[in-house]
Amino acid sequence: MKNDKQPTNLENLERQVPASLSPTGGGREQTTTKTVGLLTTAGSTAFRVPGSTGISLEENYLFEMASVSCGLSGDHLLCSICLKVFNDPVSTSCGHSFCKTCIYHHWDHSEEYQCPVFQTISKEADYKESAGPAAETGDVLCDVCSEPRFSALKSCLVCLASYCHTHLEPHRSTSRLQRHHLIHPVHNLEERICHEHDKPLELLCQTEKKFICLQCSFSQHKGHTVMPLKEECERQQAELDGLVKQRRQKIQKIQDSVKVNNKNADREMAEGLKVFSALKDCVQKSLDQFKERITEDQKKVEDKAAELIEALEQEIVSYSREELTWSWCLRITLVLYKPSPQ
Repeated sequence: MKNDKQPTNLENLERQVPASLSPTGGGREQTTTKTVGLLTTAGSTAFRVPGSTGISLEENYLFEMASVSCGLSGDHLLCSICLKVFNDPVSTSCGHSFCKTCIYHHWDHSEEYQCPVFQTISKEADYKESAGPAAETGDVLCDVCSEPRFSALKSCLVCLASYCHTHLEPHRSTSRLQRHHLIHPVHNLEERICHEHDKPLELLCQTEKKFICLQCSFSQHKGHTVMPLKEECERQQAELDGLVKQRRQKIQKIQDSVKVNNKNADREMAEGLKVFSALKDCVQKSLDQFKERITEDQKKVEDKAAELIEALEQEIVSYSREELTWSWCLRITLVLYKPSPQ
């Protein structure tokens, strides 16, 4: 039956570290075992006496926990000059890391710029900031860096820790650590770990649609359809890529259809404009002919009316002359035939 209280990561780490791993004098190497998944691998981790190196008890405890949980040797986390946990780490051109203050102090007391490890000589002080960019608000921070803490480059599901560029180097150079599962830096790494077995949730139970660890597949989910989470992610990614491809093909078809439609529309527009232009010319010609005919008819009517008016005016003149003639005749007649007085 599953306990109500789940062990914390610190308690799990303490259970994984044998009692013989406590710091011992003389820098003697202690043999350790570390459980990775369902396999147990052997290795050796070197520890130094806190009193001989000047490391505080708190720093030494954090150093031990980080070393054991990550499978790192002490040299990966300690400056080779001061033998302390890195403080403002930098890397030389040959790839070794030191505290920035320590390497400057070493070069100040040397005639040449030498690497304290390889004794390689440079013509000038050559180093680079090895921790990476300073962390911004919301960034995942390196769990090994001392203040100031730098942004993490990767998170390890085996170590349950996030690392900056410098502290990730052991995972790249050590064959034992290269087998660890590195992911993009994320917050709350505990959510990606099985709370019952403290193993990475690297499997998917398709029967219950649930993320599980390897040990879960042999216990509660035995007989279920289980597949690696990576394969499921790749399958889902391939399916999504297929859906995206289909949508892109549909988009391309729609775009091609739009191009064809636009081409047809342009052709129809040109033909329509040609027809309407011909119709416009025909209508304009008919309109001009209509106006010309109306104008001609109007002119004919006006000319005919002018002729009639002129004829009537001539008749009026003729009648006026005739009236005048008769008026004179009447007067003459009245004078000639006027009766004499009695």
